[in-house]
Amino acid sequence: MKKKSGKSPMKLYTQDEVEAAVAALIASTKRVRRSLKLLEIVHNLEIALTEYGSLSKLADAIGISSEMLRQFSRVDKLSQPVKQLIADGAINGVDVADRLSRLPVTDQLPVANAVIHGNLTSNDVRAIVSLRKALPKEKIGKVIERVKNSRSIKQYVIEFLIPSHKTKEDIRECFARA
Repeated sequence: MKKKSGKSPMKLYTQDEVEAAVAALIASTKRVRRSLKLLEIVHNLEIALTEYGSLSKLADAIGISSEMLRQFSRVDKLSQPVKQLIADGAINGVDVADRLSRLPVTDQLPVANAVIHGNLTSNDVRAIVSLRKALPKEKIGKVIERVKNSRSIKQYVIEFLIPSHKTKEDIRECFARA
């Protein structure tokens, strides 16, 4: 039996539970369409870590990068309302969950809701994380709007400043002059 790690009271897992958790991680972390929900993966990750001790050792055992496992482990750092959205299936992507976990707890739910309503993409959430670091006192709603507005600016540059009739050489020449 292995002891449970983490903040909650110690729990023992049988070898069968550990092996089942590792098998579930192997089956669910190497696919884009996972058979388990994110919170189930996090639970299995917690169990497996009691045996392997580190994300690096576990990653080697199941054959994925330790960074990918780290992304799954960050799901546990989300606020309870955001975890509930994940449990309900409203958010499925580990990349979005990982990026949300990098925001202050008070910012996570408003950004998660914007993702759910189709107003933000995973790349937008990444930009929000960066902008939030630069503007820690700005209201999260304003940070979201700034990211959404910058997305329009990028689209403008692509669509209007680089017309589709230009060749690759024309575009390279434009950037060389800039």
